[in-house]
Amino acid sequence: MAKIIWTREATRELQALVTYLRSNWSKAVAEEFIGTLDDKLKLLQEIPDTGVASYEYDTVRRLLIARNRVLYYQTAGDAIYILNVFDLLSDQEENPYFDS
Repeated sequence: MAKIIWTREATRELQALVTYLRSNWSKAVAEEFIGTLDDKLKLLQEIPDTGVASYEYDTVRRLLIARNRVLYYQTAGDAIYILNVFDLLSDQEENPYFDS
């Protein structure tokens, strides 16, 4: 099973997103998102190529976590590097992995 490694950027983005969900929606919504994310990460560990390949970056894949949340990642050997967790409702220009 592949090992999940979070980059600093992805960790910051995840923390900001969870804080936003708790503040603007509810603790229950944030916990539901975290549960869904955990399920997707388990799937990713078992099937690393499950995400869609990026058009812009041939080594980056993306995986839909929830309706408006996408996880960007790269694989290297037995490791999966989480690069970014992005809210699709945000400004796409802020997303370094956005497929135009």
